[in-house]
Order: sequence, then structure tokens, then C-alpha cells
Amino acid sequence: DGADPDDDDDVAKKEADEDESDMGPALYRMLTVDLPGLRSRTSCDDVATSFVMSHANGKGRKRLAKYLSRPPDVGAVRWYARVLAAVDRVHKAVKVKVIAEAERTFRRGAVRKVRGEPRAIASRYIVEMLKFRVAPVGVAFRCLGHCIRNWSPTSAESGCFILDGAGSFLWRLPYARPKLETIMEAFRKLRAKLPQGSADMVTHTLSQVVPKESVERAPKVRKPLEVYLSALLLGDMNAGNVGWVAQRVKGIQYEEGFEEEFVRAAVRVSWEGRYGAPACVAKVVKRVGTGGKGKAPGNQEVGVRLLDRLCLLLSLGTSCPPAYLESQRLHAYASMLGHLVCEGVGSGGTALAVLNGLIDRGHSITAALRSASSAVASGGGGADSGTAGEGEAAVGNVGPYSSYDPRVGTPTDPPQSLLRVRLSLSLARSAARGLVRDERGRRRLLKWSARLQRYLFIKPSVPADVRFGLVDVFDLLESEAGKAL
Repeated sequence: DGADPDDDDDVAKKEADEDESDMGPALYRMLTVDLPGLRSRTSCDDVATSFVMSHANGKGRKRLAKYLSRPPDVGAVRWYARVLAAVDRVHKAVKVKVIAEAERTFRRGAVRKVRGEPRAIASRYIVEMLKFRVAPVGVAFRCLGHCIRNWSPTSAESGCFILDGAGSFLWRLPYARPKLETIMEAFRKLRAKLPQGSADMVTHTLSQVVPKESVERAPKVRKPLEVYLSALLLGDMNAGNVGWVAQRVKGIQYEEGFEEEFVRAAVRVSWEGRYGAPACVAKVVKRVGTGGKGKAPGNQEVGVRLLDRLCLLLSLGTSCPPAYLESQRLHAYASMLGHLVCEGVGSGGTALAVLNGLIDRGHSITAALRSASSAVASGGGGADSGTAGEGEAAVGNVGPYSSYDPRVGTPTDPPQSLLRVRLSLSLARSAARGLVRDERGRRRLLKWSARLQRYLFIKPSVPADVRFGLVDVFDLLESEAGKAL
């Protein structure tokens, strides 16, 4: 095991008193500012490269080893270990002092000569150096052997630090597994001498060392119809071969379960397919639902089911707190719904109903709020205001003929969230031609624009991309309305 380095305080004192007056300003800044401030892989690689290229002389390597031996906290250990691993590829002597210092601190902590965070830092440092293949596995085995020889609750906790961080890594090494099994057996025998809490900690740590056998999932059995539709829609479909894809889809429209499988594949291609896939799918749905003289009759049920599924997904997606991944899919659903409306598969009224629902969902005026508002407006002093909720109390007066008010708070639409505005813009942009097709649709669109503006007024701030998006969408709607006249 070699000499025990517990009594090497004089060495550390000499290093602490080393004169740094001749250290250059660039190296001093790197070691005292850049090194403790590491928080990313890129910054670690930059520091290591800069040191190797500019400061890798004899004194520079000694100073780097001294500073790498002193991580400021546990969170910085992984970044220090990465810098050490990068420098070790060029200068092998730097790691010797760092490993010796970490091992010395660990041994002192195992017998209560070092307490608190330094003991945890040393244990984590040894684990990270093992995983970066900087320290040999013998370092971990020497530390664990020291814990066994000086068995106590403190040494057991220090050994559990090593086993918890690097136990599974050592278990996967064929040449290290026999020695690890011997050490684990010694821990099992000695845990009876520990208090109940420490013994439970050892038991839990040992149970986590051996990786659990992964259970292979049975492969999903996909129906031939699902495989064929996925290959058609998720393959090389583009604006040039939409007619060919529609002919192939028409040829299988009488298969059992065709409508449901097609809707599932279309919803999937809306967010998984390439750019422009929603518009291509809308054209395919239109051609599949259209028959002709001497041709197979159209299957309009496909379009109805797809519209119903997209409206349901948008409703469910905006009925829960917004999430990043889900919002990306909701934008794809809104875009496909708009293209279906433009192709005539759905009506402009369907798109307008979805647009109004995006703004109004969750902001309905309750009976208690209406009663409190009426009491305040009539000068009654707000006798019923106590029955209104906390979020409703700050709304103030509401219109007597209004059913929704964006000032009514809801957890599914926080004040800072603009997901519903962005979804409305995506839907209005893709369905512009279908929304202004007739005079009735244009009148309803004006009402929706007024409601959208009222909704935007309650937001504390509106980013520039949303403002420019609003201008672009209103310009598009105006130009499409001019073409329709």
C-alpha cells in the first residue's frame, strides 16, 4: 500500500508558501479566474489548449498541478478533471501530484482529520479521474482498502462515496471486477459494526454497484397497412409527386382500418416529416376525398377524421401548462389544419372556431365574478365580491354580454406565455386563403382580430418576433381578401 501520506503537512505548507511573484499575468489569470469559473466543456477545452500552447514549461506545469489539486467546490470537480484529462494527453507528469493530493485528502477524511466539503471533494475528484481514465483503478482500491482497515462510520461514508460514483464503472472492467467483489464482501461483513443509519447507507450503496439487467422490450408489431402508409407519407413525398402518392392511397382506401391508420400517419408526418409535409398531406387528403367520372369514389371520411383529430390535439395541448416539445408539435398541428382549410377539406368556420378557442380557453367568466362585477357597477359596494376567486378579484368590471375575458387567470395560460398567440399566427398564416373566402368569413375574421388585440393587451410584454409576425399575418390576410373580392 506504500507509505501513508497522512503526515505530509510540511509538503503542503511548502507549496502554499511558494513564491508566485514571477508568474506571468496571463497564467495568473488563467489559474485564478478562468479555472475556477469553468462551467462548460468548451471552456475546459479552451483553458487546456491555451495552457499547453503557451504556458507548459516546468514551472507552469507545477503551478497547474497545484491549482488543479484545489477545486473550490464539489460542482467544479468535474470540470477540473476534464482539464486534467486534456492536459494529460500531452504532459503525463501533471496528474501525478493531483492524484497524490486527492488520495492524501481522502485518507485524512476517512479518519476524521478532514471534515465537511474537502472530504466530499476528494472522493468526487477520484471518481471523476477514474472515469476520465486519468487515475488508475488501483487508486480507488487503495482508498477503499484504507476505509476497511480504519473501519468507522466516517470511513464507511467515504468508501460509499467511491462505490456510489465509480462502483458500476469498476464492475464493467473485467480486470477490476474480482478485486471489487472482494471489497464489497468486506463491506458486507463489516456493516454489522456500524449504527443502523450507516449500515443502511452501505446496504443501499452496495445494491447500486451491480448494474441491473436490462429487460429487452418486445419489438412493436406494425401492421402492413401502417408500414405502407408511413413509407408513402414519410418517404420522399414532395409537391411534385403528390398525385402519385394520392393514387397509391386511393388504391388501399377499402382496406380494414384504413381511415384510422391514415389519420395516425398524417398526424405523425405533420411534426416528424420534412418542411412542407403538412401542405403535401393536405393535397393528398383533398385528392383522396374527391371522386370523378370513371374513377374510384372519394373517401371524405378521411378528411373529417383528420380535422377532428387535429382540433382535439390542439384543444388538449392548450388545456395544460405549455411545454417546449409539445409546443413544437402544436405548431405542426395548427399548420396542417390551416392547409386543410385552404384545400377545401375543412371550412373557414372550423379554423375560426379553433382560433377563438385558442384565445378564450380557460378565460371564461364565472357566475361569481359576474355577480361581483354587477354589484360593483350598481354601487352596491361589492357585497358578493368575496365569492370570487383570488385570480378573479383583480379582473374588475366585465361586460354584461361577454362570456370570456382574458383578464381571468388560468394556470394553463400564464401571463408571460405567448404560445397561444404563436399558434394562432401559425393557423391564420396557413389558412389565410380559406378564412377570407366569403363575406361572412371576413366579418368573423374582423371580430377575431379584435379579440386577439384585447388578449395581447393583458400581456406584460410582447417580443419583437410576435409583433412582426402579427404584421405579416395581417398583411397576408389583407392581400388574400383583396384577391377574393
